[in-house]
Amino acid sequence: MITGTVTDPKGETLIGVSVVVKNKSVQTITDVNGKYRIKAAPQDTLVFSYIGMETKEYYVKNRKEINAILEEKEQSMKEVVVIGYSTQQRKDVTGAISSLKIKDDLSASYSSFDQMLQGQLSGVQVQSVSGTPGAGGAVRIRGVGSINGGNDPLYVIDGIPMDTEDGSELTDLFGASYQSPLSLIDPSDIESIDVLKDAAAASIYGSRATNGVILITTKKGRTGRTSFSVNMSSGISQVHNLPEMADTDLYLTVMNEAYSNYNRDNNYQPGDPGYQPLLEDPRGPDYPGDYDWVRLPFRDDTPVTQRYSISMRGGSSDTKFYTALSYYDQEGIIKTNRLRRINFRSNIDHIISSKVNFGVTIGLAHSINNRVPSENGNYGYILRSFPQRPFDRPYKEDGSYAIGGVDLRYHNVQAMVNESTSDYKIYQANASTYLNWKLTKDLIYKPQLSLIFNTNNDFYNRTTDFPNMDSYNGYTRESRSTAIRYVLQHTLTYKTLIKERLGLTAMAGQSYEHYNRSYVVASGWDFPTKEFTYIRSAASFGANGYAYASTLISHFGRLDLSWDDKYLLSATVRADGSSKFPKGGMWGVFPSASVSWRISKENFMKGFDAINDWKFRLSWGMTGEQSGVGYYTAQRYMGAEAPYYGSAGITLESPGNDQLSWEKAEQINIGTDAVLFNDRLNVSLDYYIKNTHGLLFNKPMPATYGYKTKLVNIGRMQNSGFELTLKTVNVKSRNFEWTSNLSFTTLKNEVKQLMEGNKPVYVGNYHILEIGKPVGSFYLYKQEGIYQYDEEVPENLYKSGVRAGDMKYALDENGNPVRMIVGKAMPDWYGGFTNTFKFYGFDLNVSLSFQYGNDILNIFRSGYSDRLGQMDANMLKESAENRWTGPGTSNTYPRALFNSEYNSMASDRYLEDGSFLKLREITLGYTLPVDWVKHLKLKYLRIYATAQNLLTWTKYSGMDPEVSYTLSPREMGQDFFGTPNPRMYLVGLSLNF
Repeated sequence: MITGTVTDPKGETLIGVSVVVKNKSVQTITDVNGKYRIKAAPQDTLVFSYIGMETKEYYVKNRKEINAILEEKEQSMKEVVVIGYSTQQRKDVTGAISSLKIKDDLSASYSSFDQMLQGQLSGVQVQSVSGTPGAGGAVRIRGVGSINGGNDPLYVIDGIPMDTEDGSELTDLFGASYQSPLSLIDPSDIESIDVLKDAAAASIYGSRATNGVILITTKKGRTGRTSFSVNMSSGISQVHNLPEMADTDLYLTVMNEAYSNYNRDNNYQPGDPGYQPLLEDPRGPDYPGDYDWVRLPFRDDTPVTQRYSISMRGGSSDTKFYTALSYYDQEGIIKTNRLRRINFRSNIDHIISSKVNFGVTIGLAHSINNRVPSENGNYGYILRSFPQRPFDRPYKEDGSYAIGGVDLRYHNVQAMVNESTSDYKIYQANASTYLNWKLTKDLIYKPQLSLIFNTNNDFYNRTTDFPNMDSYNGYTRESRSTAIRYVLQHTLTYKTLIKERLGLTAMAGQSYEHYNRSYVVASGWDFPTKEFTYIRSAASFGANGYAYASTLISHFGRLDLSWDDKYLLSATVRADGSSKFPKGGMWGVFPSASVSWRISKENFMKGFDAINDWKFRLSWGMTGEQSGVGYYTAQRYMGAEAPYYGSAGITLESPGNDQLSWEKAEQINIGTDAVLFNDRLNVSLDYYIKNTHGLLFNKPMPATYGYKTKLVNIGRMQNSGFELTLKTVNVKSRNFEWTSNLSFTTLKNEVKQLMEGNKPVYVGNYHILEIGKPVGSFYLYKQEGIYQYDEEVPENLYKSGVRAGDMKYALDENGNPVRMIVGKAMPDWYGGFTNTFKFYGFDLNVSLSFQYGNDILNIFRSGYSDRLGQMDANMLKESAENRWTGPGTSNTYPRALFNSEYNSMASDRYLEDGSFLKLREITLGYTLPVDWVKHLKLKYLRIYATAQNLLTWTKYSGMDPEVSYTLSPREMGQDFFGTPNPRMYLVGLSLNF
């Protein structure tokens, strides 16, 4: 008699598995505990089979116990896809939807869910724009959808639309260290992620779907014995690719050369008022060596990351549950930077009767973020540390702080680190309950009520010893906010099959959503001592506060028709009414239609055995976007923040716009999906064109109007491109498996129409919006080399002081340097390539991501390190060593010259190729055999090691080609001393019992 247990790779028992003695009539099935008993001889073979799982064979030999492990079978066209208010099998999908099924053995190594998307799905670009823990990344689906509004997709978690609005009023102090509310999601709670990319798939979400929709489904309970899962990991972070600055010898050489050139150009002699004396060597006999200012902002010790989670999963035929608790703690690479997060989730589903079932979802999260200034213009740690002179030190001989502008070139970063405190706390609660009521065998009514609650408390203090605090004795600023969103949804779904050939599914729904947020911001200054930090202890203080609310009412419907499982038609429509818009334009209607043809079902395809499934798709649809519209922007309103000679006053804050409307996008998509060679090769190819109309833009207004800008709808923008997904099973044998996943996306963005006259719109100092060009185009002076001889310099430039060794720019018809479009921030193409290997109990996952064709403006070079003596800041070693010192010495780097802006004008000298290939992650794991771990009373035990951001291949000279100063599409592609993404090394343990 042979006995045993049948489980999945995670140790979950499988009920009803068929166990057969090969070539005999002896068979049985596993019981509710996954156990079986069967008679078999030593020469027999047992065959284990289960729906949706790979069939396994085990040779009996002399064994009395055989524990079988069945793995999920790849059935691409049968996988369930979330489509918005419903689900479908992949074979029935008519729109462009990409899906990612989360594997437990990989999710444990990620700190945020958006990291799991990097390079995995075509059409989805994810950039880690800052290396600070919890920082919001840039997620873009098929390019940018707006120039002034939001470009983030709509996130829906278990049917609940999520809020991505920044909850703090202090974020301007910290640059790109904005913490996304989505950073509170625990990746290990996620079951699957479905991305609605084209308008046919996304239009069911109407006015918030232009940027795509990401549907996140969390784990649910399973029938069977309760199982517990424990995951633990710990690791370290490491900053890398730091720039090499000039040492004291090189610094003094360049600076004295800059002063000499300045004196010579201006004919200054010693004693003249403008003469610049040369620097003397400040190093004495006891000089301890140059100070490493580049390392100063970063931790002296090794930053540690820890993660612990425990979950419980199980259920009966009537009640299923999943409950999880986790803790995450990450120290950033910048001193004092740290993020801690705790999560709790409970999902319960219960069947009341054959007609009624209901479920409850509860998610709680709390985080504490000790933020640090990143791209802050005055107090960014990296910004103020790298350019310090190499012979200076953060402390004076008496132990007090060196003073910026007196002892140092810039603010003292050591004082900023020691004399400031940041404490940003977020509390989040999500709760949802639904009811499925089967009114008839074909008609189901589903109401769902959801509540999302967020409260934030952001505290920031600078003591009296913080730089530039001469005017007051300490400063504290505190922000508190509360946000509540209520969502009530009703759907009625009718599904039937007519005469065994016509499948019909009709869904109608209604949604009511109300959102309100309130802020209180207070500041206090002049404290008795630095130990007092709370505002109540301040001698002076001030406060501000406001509140706003919005309501969204929606009606929506979908009709799906399928004839003979070959010809499919889907049509959706949604009408949204938003309180953000004026009375005459509150409502917007967003329709879509899509068809697909399953060619493989045709009779003429019967001889093509290599083609398991082949489908052609065509779709059209309209979506909208309202995230760029303020809560009262459409209305003319007054503000009371205008005191007049000591008396209260009011002023016009918004001129209103009764013509303000939605941004609308019309999208056409053509695609095909194919499954070949018994699911060994899956191919998906799409081509899309998305035209966005009525772009939101803050139009500059004359100052005499009393306000600077007015939000209006202008112009049109187009995104187009190809998307390719390849999933392959390269090798599959009993003990070895190799699978690959390639995602590849091309992107072309073009501005089609602007304001009256279609005149170019200049954005900031470096960008332009122009017809026929991409959003985010760089508008800079173009370098054509270096003037090698004075005779080469045009007369008008020579008179203004330009000499041999200075920059040679492209000139206009008047002989003056002229700006032009010289690059773009958007890539031509991007994607990822992931390979997974399994050999006996070992698994290896290697993930690459790449992008090509984008440019990065290196403001670190333009603002500081490449100025070569123009200021007395330190400089990059490479730039200093390769500067022009005479004819033929350089055609890239100019001469050293003090007090001249000409060589440092915003030019393409600082514009670099931002293309990169990253070894995003490599994970090696080992799962111990079941026969080993059962002696430990365990069902599953896996150990693993992970390295993230291990290698980057790029021509970009900065620390990280992904870092960006802003997420705004108008000014993206700027690297302004951003915190780079660190390398991370983790080891972990996962077990089930």
